[in-house]
Amino acid sequence: MPRLPKLPKFNRNPKFDVDLHSSIGFIDLQRLEYTTKTLQKNIRLIINDAPNLYQLRQILNSNKIDTGTKVELESNKYINLSAELKSKYEVGKLSIFDQIQNGSAPVSDEEFALLNDQHSELVDIKPPVELLDANTESNNTPIEHDNDEEDDYDMDNIPPLPQINDPHLLARVFIHKSTVNSKSYLDPTELINSHNERLEFLGDSVLNNLVTLMIYQRFPSATEGELTILRSHLIDNRTLAQFSFLYNFDKKLRANIGEDVLKSGDQKIYADIFEAYVGALSMERSNLTEIQEWLKQLYESRIRKYEAEQVNVESINKEAKSELYSVVGTAQLHPEYIVVAEGNGSIKDFEVQCKMGDEVLGTGRAPSQKDAGLRAAMSALKNRPILEKYFRLRMASDRKETVKAPVKKASKKSTTTSEGEERKVPRSPIRTGIFPLKANDEDPLDTDARNTLYAEIGKRIGEVPQYIVTKTATDILIVSLSIRGLVVVTATDKSKKKAMTRAAMTLLNDSTALNEICKDSFI
Repeated sequence: MPRLPKLPKFNRNPKFDVDLHSSIGFIDLQRLEYTTKTLQKNIRLIINDAPNLYQLRQILNSNKIDTGTKVELESNKYINLSAELKSKYEVGKLSIFDQIQNGSAPVSDEEFALLNDQHSELVDIKPPVELLDANTESNNTPIEHDNDEEDDYDMDNIPPLPQINDPHLLARVFIHKSTVNSKSYLDPTELINSHNERLEFLGDSVLNNLVTLMIYQRFPSATEGELTILRSHLIDNRTLAQFSFLYNFDKKLRANIGEDVLKSGDQKIYADIFEAYVGALSMERSNLTEIQEWLKQLYESRIRKYEAEQVNVESINKEAKSELYSVVGTAQLHPEYIVVAEGNGSIKDFEVQCKMGDEVLGTGRAPSQKDAGLRAAMSALKNRPILEKYFRLRMASDRKETVKAPVKKASKKSTTTSEGEERKVPRSPIRTGIFPLKANDEDPLDTDARNTLYAEIGKRIGEVPQYIVTKTATDILIVSLSIRGLVVVTATDKSKKKAMTRAAMTLLNDSTALNEICKDSFI
C-alpha cells in the first residue's frame, strides 16, 4: 500500500475554501458515502458491461439492429462516453478505476504538493471526518438517568477505562444501528460491520464469562441458585447502563432515535454500548486479564454491598413448617401457605403468606416457592402474640373429637339382639401386622414429604409423627417412623435427613398403610 503523504498540522478552527462550509455535517457525510459507493458500483458496471469504441462501431455497422436503435446509439452522448472510458481503461489509461473499486485512491507526495500549492491561501487543513476518541462527545443531548447507584462510587476514583487503540473500532462502539439502517446502498457485510450490534453480542458473552468467574471465586460456598441470582443483578441492563453513564458513554452515542425512546424503559441502548466496549476491548487484547482486573475494580462496591446484605440473611430452617404445625396446628385449623406473588427463579422472588383462616401469621420471600414457604413459617414462629392465641385455641380443643369419622347410619351389616334391639357391628381394629414397612433406598427423594406427612397425620388423627434414630457399627443410620406408638416404617441412609424423608415418603405412597394407621379404632 503506498505511503500516505504527511498532512500539515491542523487546529480546531480551520478555514476552508469558498466551496465548503465551515464544517461537514452528518447529512453531508451520508451523501458523500452514498455517492462514493455509487461511483464504485457504476465503474464496475462500465468495466464489465460497456462496449469499447471498437465494439460500439461494430454494433453500429451491424445489420442485426434496427435503424431506430442505431440512431439512439449514435446520438446518446452517455453511451459514447461509457465506450470511451472502457477503451481508455483497456489500454491502461484509467488504472484509477481499479483503485476506486478496491476502495482506495492514494495520493502521492508529488500530487499532494501540487494540491497544497493550489490551496496556499488556506491557513490549515482539517481531516473531513473526525473519529471519536475518549474525549470526543456527540451532538446528542445527555440523557437524564438515575444516580442512586453512583453513590457507591467515589467519582474521582472510578477505575481507569482501558483504552481501545483502533480509532475505527472505537468509533463503531458508539454507533447504533438506527444511524445506518437507511443505507440500502451498502453491502450486507459492510452494513453489519458499520454499527455496534456484533460488538455488543461479543461483549455480552465476554462479560457473562468474566463476571461468572469473578463471583465463583469470590463466593466459594454459594449455591448455583445464589450465584445465578447475583450474576443476573451484576449484568442486567440497569447496572450496565449506569456503568455507561459513569464513563460518559451516553454522550458519545450516535443514534437516530428520539429522546423519548432513549429515556424510556431500562435504557437498554446504553447497556448495549457498555457491552460493545467490552467486546471491542476483547478483540484487541491477546488475553482478557486487563479487562478482568478492570471489571473487578468496577464491581467491587456492588459485591461488597451484596456481602453486607448476606450477613443479615437468616439461614432457612427446613423444619419451620413442622415446628409451626406442632405449636398451632389442629385437624380443624392448621397453617396454609398461599402464593401471593409469582417469582421467576432468578431476578424476581416468590412471595408466600402463612395463614390460619383469614389471618396472616407470616410472610416469606425467596427465589423458590418452597423456600418462600419455609421463610413464611419462620416469620410466623417469631410472631409471638399470634402463636399464643392459636396455641390456646389448640389446647382448648378436643383433638380426638375433631378427628373422629362421622357416625354412619345403620346398614345391612347391623344385627338384632335377643330383645329385638338393633346393635352396630364395631369397626375393625388396626391391622398392626402389616407394619413396619421397609423404605426403598432407590426412590428419588421428595424433599417436602415430611411436611406433607406431618400435615396429613395431624389433620386426620391429631398426632405428631415421631422419628427414632439409631446408628449401626458401620455408621449407617436407621430411622424408625412411629405413629401412635407403633413403628410403621423403617429407613436407612448415611444421612439422617434423607432416611427420615424416605420413611415419610414410604408411608405417603402406601395408601392402604396410611389409611390403616389413621383408623379411629386401635388395639
